[in-house]
Amino acid sequence: MILFLITILSSHIKVNAYYKQQQQQQQQQQQQQQQQQQQKVYPKIKIINTVIESDGIDIVFNNSVSFRNLAYLSVSEYITIPIGLIQIDMYDSQSKRHLEFKRFQIENDTDYTLITTGIFKKQRQQENDDDDDDGDGVSNYSITILSDNFNFPSLKKRTTLRFIHCSPDVRISIDFSLVNAATLFSNVGYIGDRNHMKSKSFGSSTNFISIPKTNPYQVFIHETDNEKKQLTMPENLHPAYDSPCTISFLLIGSIDNPKYPLQIFSITYPLPSIHASQFSEKQHLLSNSFQFNNHLHQQQQQQQQQQQQQQQQQQQQQQQQQQQQLNIPSSTSPSSTTFLKFSIAVLSFVLLALLSVA
Repeated sequence: MILFLITILSSHIKVNAYYKQQQQQQQQQQQQQQQQQQQKVYPKIKIINTVIESDGIDIVFNNSVSFRNLAYLSVSEYITIPIGLIQIDMYDSQSKRHLEFKRFQIENDTDYTLITTGIFKKQRQQENDDDDDDGDGVSNYSITILSDNFNFPSLKKRTTLRFIHCSPDVRISIDFSLVNAATLFSNVGYIGDRNHMKSKSFGSSTNFISIPKTNPYQVFIHETDNEKKQLTMPENLHPAYDSPCTISFLLIGSIDNPKYPLQIFSITYPLPSIHASQFSEKQHLLSNSFQFNNHLHQQQQQQQQQQQQQQQQQQQQQQQQQQQQLNIPSSTSPSSTTFLKFSIAVLSFVLLALLSVA
């Protein structure tokens, strides 16, 4: 009798230990899944339109998500894009004429900048002159994607810079220099020329560099190794922000077009304010240039929110199912504990009886 009771007690102890182990394993799996979901970082992209003489362009991703009527020097916030091979099409907003398309391979955990360049030609001019290329059968327009990642930490006392040559009629190598000081970027070619390569991978511009946030800098652009042939006048740069930021400098405009003068255009991310330009002379320029299609941007945000809500609902359903499965052993656990107490009481009674008989 005593051996029988001891066997029952040991079996119940093993069953309770097994159920506790199963519960711990399921909790660990849930925690791992939540950590993996939190660690997922999807790629993002911002759009900059530098097409000269354009009344507005449309950018379409994978024939679905579109951004319409982007004006000259429009700059978007970062938006989320899918991983893998994507197709990007550029259209004239007024005539809906297709201007250019490119395919790019998008990697995970990376931010990108999409830049459109070229000189817009009206449809009638194209039909009469058939002059929508650069003489080699190559489109006058270009779509280029640049990686925004850099391989050094952002520090409060330093500013991260890069320079991009976006002027379509300056087909020479240029330098980006400090007045009476060093050349920061040397031998930089027009970004549209790189875009004409038959490659599915994203392009690259100048490397990022880091400079200290000290006194204002005077910067200008000139022909490579010839500071006397200046393309822009010296302008003041004030890289003094409390938080770390990245500045992209773009050479934009045309040499012979006063409506679109050749000049330096700067964009700061994260944006310290709506006036992202570092040049005191051009604060009005960038405030007018941040013209982005808010309606479409809001639609995309709503779609992302709906997807997130669906994912949350699915996660909640999975958690409910797992809790229901966990409730089975938890419901048996109190009964087994009660039976264990009862068995101990019976065993104690039997032992006392045996002792009294002895």
